Amino acid sequence: MLRNYLTIAWRNLRRHKVFSLINILGLAIGMTACLLILQYVSFELSYDRFHENANQIYRLNLATFQGAKLISQNAKSDPEIGFALKASIPEIQEVAPAANWWGGVVSTTDSIGQPVAFNEPKVFFVDAAFLRVFSFPLLRGSAAALDEPNAVILTERMARKYFGNQDPMGKTLTLENHNQGHHYVATVRGVCQDVPNNAHLLFDFLVSRHTPGESGGPASWSAYTYILLSPKAEAKVLDKKIADFFEKSRGKEWKESGTRLLLSLQHLTDIHLYSNLDDEISEGGHGKTVWFLALIALLILLIAYINYINLSTVKAMERAKEVGIRKVLGSQRFHLISQFFLEALALNLIGIVLALTFVQFSMPWFSQLSGIAISFTLWKSLWFWLACVSLLGLGTLLSGLYPAMILSAYQPVQVLKGNLRASTQGITLRKALVLFQFAASVALMIGTFTVYLQVSYMRSKDLGMNMTQTLILAAPQFRRENAAQESAFFQKNAT
Repeated sequence: MLRNYLTIAWRNLRRHKVFSLINILGLAIGMTACLLILQYVSFELSYDRFHENANQIYRLNLATFQGAKLISQNAKSDPEIGFALKASIPEIQEVAPAANWWGGVVSTTDSIGQPVAFNEPKVFFVDAAFLRVFSFPLLRGSAAALDEPNAVILTERMARKYFGNQDPMGKTLTLENHNQGHHYVATVRGVCQDVPNNAHLLFDFLVSRHTPGESGGPASWSAYTYILLSPKAEAKVLDKKIADFFEKSRGKEWKESGTRLLLSLQHLTDIHLYSNLDDEISEGGHGKTVWFLALIALLILLIAYINYINLSTVKAMERAKEVGIRKVLGSQRFHLISQFFLEALALNLIGIVLALTFVQFSMPWFSQLSGIAISFTLWKSLWFWLACVSLLGLGTLLSGLYPAMILSAYQPVQVLKGNLRASTQGITLRKALVLFQFAASVALMIGTFTVYLQVSYMRSKDLGMNMTQTLILAAPQFRRENAAQESAFFQKNAT
């Protein structure tokens, strides 16, 4: 029986090639657009969730009030505040300050004694607690090295960049910025895996914050202070304890100056999408926009399915005589229902397979469009396959329900005599679906055209300068005594 059902389904596909192609492609393209958008949404929502202790990590944000007026909100704070809180609040297990360098040149010498130097903005001064709090796996060395002065751990990419195929362990790197008066010499004590793109804190070098320097060195710099809470700690309760701690230790000073500081906890996984403070570590996303894109993805999928269901039900009416003849020849209603549902299942399955194929081929283009190097990773998630199975079942049910239940109920005599009439309810439902599909499609087109006009305006706006053939170079900030030597080196090797 199953073989007979599949044979009939295949014959119907071949008999109506153009219709089947249009219907299945429309569904597949709608699914493709939905999956691409959901992949972007999934990537944005995945920021910092790869850390083993992500649910227990928070950042200390600092707000400054003048009286009742909010003056500023900053992502940085004095790391000593974090250490003082740890000593007073038992729920805080670790404090990990990360002070970013203002940028400059990281240099070394290659195997033949030639200088190798690059501008490097992704340098952070940390201690060993940083790698205990965050899950950045080490390939070489130990996190404990960051508790010693003049130690540096770099990523795999930086190890290849500066040392090629040589063993980087024990090699020396010089960090200097003439404008800021910084000059540090550090020894490579470890190599870690490259930081994933879905981390809000992107670094290439981790330098010990205990490295001595001018004016107390990096240990005295303001930093992004992260804390690791105990598993049973509650952030709301801890916020109250932090406020009480500050009131007790600084309350008298605040009353005299009129300036009040407020520390608040921000969950690690909320930083990328829901934080827009001063001195943010990197440009974040927009949580509302991400959820709006998810809504658009579902709306596109709904439009595709409405179109598919309408076309399928209209085409099914042409098979009324087939149903009548099959009933005359002895087919039961159960057999007809099974036939229609199996055909709907086959068409939906073809649509999903085509959509997944289209997604794989379009990912490079989509990555370029979104500006993020991402690949299609949804298939690795259990919820994705559960959603696909649910979508397949729901699509099969909706597209096969009308022909299966309505056509199979017609009397053979009425069908063969041509007395078949479409139900008023069926026509009304199709009209309502078409109206919704049209309205949603128009709304999406208007939104897309509006965004297109805004982007076009930004690209074509007169900037007051000619950007054609214009190149901006970040000049290395070498110390003055080395400037002439380095300048001669770059001139010699310039092309």
